[in-house]
Amino acid sequence: MRKKIVAALIAGILVVTSAVPAYATPSNQEVNKVRDQYAELGKKIAETQNKVDELNLKIEPLAQKVESNKTEISNTKKEMDNTQKEIEQTKEKMSKQEEVLGGRLRELYKTGGQTSYLSLIFSADSLSDFIGKLDSANRLVDLDKGVVDELINNQNSLNEKMTSLQDKTKKLEELNAETQQELGKFEELKKEQEKYVEDAKKAQKEFDEKYLSQVEKEIISGQIATINNSNSSLDSLKSAVSQLVNLKNNQLKSPTVISEAEAAISKGKDAISRKEAEARAAAANNNPNRGGSVTNSGSSNNGGSSNNSKPSNNGGGQVSSASAQAILNEAYNHLGKPYVWGATGPNSFDCSGFTSYVYSKVTGRYIGRTTYDQIGAGRAVSRSELQPGDLVFPHAGHVGIYVGNGQIIHAPRTGDVVKVSPIWSFYAARRIL
Repeated sequence: MRKKIVAALIAGILVVTSAVPAYATPSNQEVNKVRDQYAELGKKIAETQNKVDELNLKIEPLAQKVESNKTEISNTKKEMDNTQKEIEQTKEKMSKQEEVLGGRLRELYKTGGQTSYLSLIFSADSLSDFIGKLDSANRLVDLDKGVVDELINNQNSLNEKMTSLQDKTKKLEELNAETQQELGKFEELKKEQEKYVEDAKKAQKEFDEKYLSQVEKEIISGQIATINNSNSSLDSLKSAVSQLVNLKNNQLKSPTVISEAEAAISKGKDAISRKEAEARAAAANNNPNRGGSVTNSGSSNNGGSSNNSKPSNNGGGQVSSASAQAILNEAYNHLGKPYVWGATGPNSFDCSGFTSYVYSKVTGRYIGRTTYDQIGAGRAVSRSELQPGDLVFPHAGHVGIYVGNGQIIHAPRTGDVVKVSPIWSFYAARRIL
């Protein structure tokens, strides 16, 4: 479900509670104290998260109702404006008709009522003149009667329009009252939610002050491990460096961790340069000048099969590492972009808009727009089976992409940005690749 107000999400919660800085040498008593404090903090944040999630489930349909009411009010106002214009036009027409009718009546009866017909007889020069004048008088009377009838019809039409306008006004007032009542409920729930969010932010601040560097070290540990592994492939090294650069520029806050990330980036770039040089040397050795002939090292006697095969889904449930890496690379490119409810990229996202955009961009596959769509895409996997690239649902209303090491990259909530966070809760997961 696309979410108008998304639950407040704490970036560093629920990592291993026994973790203490590797460079610290606290006593057993200090370690136990830190563990207790950390566990209590994690419990408080988790409880707050659950409360906010529950409120969002109530707020979403209410917000939709308010928006629906606003649309109906707007349409009713437009109809009222059009009706009012028609009424003004009718009034103007009635005024003109009254003026014409008054003039004609004065002309017809200026000699005193029905005696004007007698004057026609005595003023006629001949019988034909009398008949002509009488015919003109009758036609004038008929015309006057038609004007009167039209005036009455216009008056009736005006009355009907006025009644309709009054009915619409009443309906609008009732709709406004209903909307205000709904808005009142919405605002009350929102204030309650904001209180919970504020409490969570206070807990987050405490958490950041005590555990920020440790959590952020966990976030970049996978990339650093890849860079430190001499057996890492060139593509893996490039991805690790690219992801570290994005994390450093868009998420990391701890000066200690930023320094470590910069050192790892430099080391990774050196490793990439060495790998590329080795690849060029190997290519030169494998392709000596033999008069222009080229040896296909991937060919064999069975008709052109190649040894340079790519990983694939062989039916054993394993994710293609190349595809998963491409998903993560694209996802990391959007670190730091703002969460906007209903946004589908590329400059802003909501949670499901982010995952949908990444998968569509990399694979060309549409996995659905909302969390309710995406939770049915691909196939289900358990938490223990998670692999990079899998969709992870902390609850039914939120989704992110698993990046490994117990973490997801996701668009958390309004006021936040695309970031990497530990999995704080597990509801479901789906494998798309």
